[in-house]
Amino acid sequence: MKDIDQSKLKSLAIKLEEERGMLMVNADISRLQEMLSTNLYYGHSGGYFDTKDSFLEKLADGIYDYHKLITVVNEVVPIGEAGISVQGEVQIVVTINGKYLDMYSIYLATYKNENGVWKFLAHQTALKKEN
Repeated sequence: MKDIDQSKLKSLAIKLEEERGMLMVNADISRLQEMLSTNLYYGHSGGYFDTKDSFLEKLADGIYDYHKLITVVNEVVPIGEAGISVQGEVQIVVTINGKYLDMYSIYLATYKNENGVWKFLAHQTALKKEN
């Protein structure tokens, strides 16, 4: 991946993040099943995490109901030959267990190229503090 320039990496990250956001808002379980890595770690700003199976189950059951997910990719760092780290900001509007939340966070996401397909491997958000 050392031959890929920064603008191409950032374009890739923006494309992946936009697709992930759209799939989450649409609760597209079958396409998310393909996009999420088997080893997914999805850390939430509330101090808990999901695996691939638990995340998809909660989304399918309506425990997570995403209304809007808008990401701003600030930086993309290559990880070896088959991964990228995405650093940015995100607005997440979601209903979790019936509670409506509109959150602004910083986040870190990682993707891994698995057999030629980019898979969403890990995610962690932290609520953004006002300056």
